[in-house]
Amino acid sequence: MSADEAEEQSQSSGRSMRDRKRPNYRKMADVDEEPKKRGRPRKIPEVYTPITYKQRPIILFTHPRSCSTAFEKAVHQLTGQVEVEHEPYSQAFYYSSDRRTTNPGYTSKPMNNKAKTYKKVTAHLLRQTEQGRRVFSKDMAYYCHKYGSSPHASVDEEVMTQLAQGGADFVFLIRKPEKAIASLDRMQKRFPEHYGSGFQSEEVGIKELRDTFLYVRDTLKMPVVVIDADDLLNHPEKVLPLFCEAVSLTYTSAMINWSSKVPPLAWSDWKGWHEDAINSTTFMPPSSDGPQEQDFYNEDSDRAREVRKALEDSQEAYAEMWSQRMVVA
Repeated sequence: MSADEAEEQSQSSGRSMRDRKRPNYRKMADVDEEPKKRGRPRKIPEVYTPITYKQRPIILFTHPRSCSTAFEKAVHQLTGQVEVEHEPYSQAFYYSSDRRTTNPGYTSKPMNNKAKTYKKVTAHLLRQTEQGRRVFSKDMAYYCHKYGSSPHASVDEEVMTQLAQGGADFVFLIRKPEKAIASLDRMQKRFPEHYGSGFQSEEVGIKELRDTFLYVRDTLKMPVVVIDADDLLNHPEKVLPLFCEAVSLTYTSAMINWSSKVPPLAWSDWKGWHEDAINSTTFMPPSSDGPQEQDFYNEDSDRAREVRKALEDSQEAYAEMWSQRMVVA
């Protein structure tokens, strides 16, 4: 999660959403399995390859504990093709004068005048890069939501529209709530200075990811690609080439086998959250540990009840996106 100096640059060229033609579809495999109790099996819609034009950014939206930093590390291997941004909207969400978090662990601290606002982050993502490289940005979808008097957050339509008008390719990474929320619960317990003794459901982010996906697909009428973390971990050699094809990057095998190098500077802003990705050299298949082993399933405490509620509230959103995921044969 970066803390770059304030900068605002406008993209001098690009194509409007109205001018952007839908490309040909690329047939994907049928679904041969689905999460339990998630409705009837269905075919995955055809996933298309966006048209190519210069320097359009690639925006990966996700939710916490989705294996997204490992995905980002894989994209880092495409050094000649992309410039990687690590959760730039996090600075606006938690620290800037536009701060939107409701977590007392952050709101009790002064705002950082050096943290980019939403306007400046968006302009930075739409910048012109050197040597034709494209911006790749990984961010949490809930950062780009507005939290007002309504009990439900709403998509920041201005941010999404500006990204779309800048020609962005939108990718969405999902993970089973049982795995993602259990991991988030464990991580929050490590940082009581930010989270206290309770569970901060603001950071679950799965419903916000679904709402962002629907807004991009149905309102902005933009191409979308959905990737499930289990597919990525089990079959990176299949998923990553399809991802690259969908966003017009050139795949290389370095994306699935890399060295454990010093992490990008931006990762240091969130020390303790990315150790697994930092130390990794490839994608590891998901653990067989079942959710029944998580403490919150059996505990009778306020925190455990909050986690169970977050898990229940996220199932429908996950299932909806899962049904649209890119399926590997």
